[in-house]
Amino acid sequence: MKLVVPTDFEILEEMKDGKRFTATFLAEILDKKSKYMNNRLAALAGAGYVEKVGETGNSGMYVVTPVGIAALEHKDEYSHDEAREFLKSAETWAESTDSDSDCLHDRSGSSPA
Repeated sequence: MKLVVPTDFEILEEMKDGKRFTATFLAEILDKKSKYMNNRLAALAGAGYVEKVGETGNSGMYVVTPVGIAALEHKDEYSHDEAREFLKSAETWAESTDSDSDCLHDRSGSSPA
């Protein structure tokens, strides 16, 4: 999936703290149309950059995924010509980050001494 630059990265930037957002709220923040934000969030969710949240998945709420965070952290490396490779890299970066954080905690959740 090709990202819409800069809009998709602006969306990920707003969502990076893990807060839940609706398309309407993001539209207000980014000064865009709600329908356009719905389309962008659906596309980002389809690629795994964000995901729908809520008991039924129909709440209209989205949250950024580790892949979305990784993509945001490496946005300077994004190129339309290599969009698929960027997504694969973002997935790898996210897995690497998860593995790094898992190494810092044992199963009890406490940090190593």
